[in-house]
Amino acid sequence: VLTPLSTDIWRSSVSVSPNDTLIQTGGYQDGECTVRTFNTCPSCDWEEYNNVLAVNRWYSTNHILPNGRQIIIWGRRQFNFEFYPKTGATSKNTYNLPFLVQTYEANVENNLYPFVFLNVDGNFFIFANNIAILLDYNHNTVVKTYPSMSGGDRMNYPKTDFAVLLPLKNFQQSLVEAEGIICGRDPKGEVEGCLPCQGSISEELSGGDIVSIIFQYTLFFYESKVISV
Repeated sequence: VLTPLSTDIWRSSVSVSPNDTLIQTGGYQDGECTVRTFNTCPSCDWEEYNNVLAVNRWYSTNHILPNGRQIIIWGRRQFNFEFYPKTGATSKNTYNLPFLVQTYEANVENNLYPFVFLNVDGNFFIFANNIAILLDYNHNTVVKTYPSMSGGDRMNYPKTDFAVLLPLKNFQQSLVEAEGIICGRDPKGEVEGCLPCQGSISEELSGGDIVSIIFQYTLFFYESKVISV
């Protein structure tokens, strides 16, 4: 029997480390700056570390990085990101991300729990509300901004839709395709209801990249091709 947690995990976020340790961060009230870890050994139990995060994290998104650390993005009214585990003199630093301000709507907050993927070029894909960017998280620099999707309708919150990065392919090629799907599409200004099929469009961007937007009922298909590795 596992020991009950002592802090509130409501609206927390989670990822898994390279050694299969589950790392859960943030939550509600007394849990907002807490980190909880759980290993998978037969005798393992929850461990809680209070006041570890630099700021309160509620409705955040976590993702593992190539170096084994986690990036923790957003958190209600936290327009920044930070890293965990904490190392060195800058361990408590946060890094401002204006993109989170751009996608924020006061009293609506359509960009909670942003969708994130580590791109094949080492940069970080972030989708919030109805806009996506590619972020060089090492230098906190936006290297690409994708066009607004779905005619202004929100795609990731408040209905807590979901996104998945499909299995990568053609590893033997000089250019590797990355393909993802985001499911869900909420009419702007409405809490309930989804928009019907809108047909499809395709837009060619500078540099030869292709963005295809295909609406099938509530399915949003986002494809980014010609990604240099």
